Amino acid sequence: MKKFRTLDLAIEQYQEIKRLRLKGELRSQIERAALSVCLNLQEGNAKLTKKDRRRFFNIAYASQCEVQLVLKLENITGLEKLSYSVGGHCYRLQNRTLGT
Repeated sequence: MKKFRTLDLAIEQYQEIKRLRLKGELRSQIERAALSVCLNLQEGNAKLTKKDRRRFFNIAYASQCEVQLVLKLENITGLEKLSYSVGGHCYRLQNRTLGT
């Protein structure tokens, strides 16, 4: 598989999130959102048309926004730089696939 920097960062983020000491529903929510980022990036990257890629990259970006909000709600600043990096990469990916 060719190098996919955005996915690599998302995987790193997911692994860091798994180490967080959150309890209950927020733990489940942030882990599911971080996993969704990874899975949708990979699936989008495998799609053949720009329209299909954009759809999955958009879902990845929305899930990343969810990750960022939970980090903010819980005042977790240690992942802020990585989280915003993943978000920026996802945002650029979806914009790169604009058009038909």
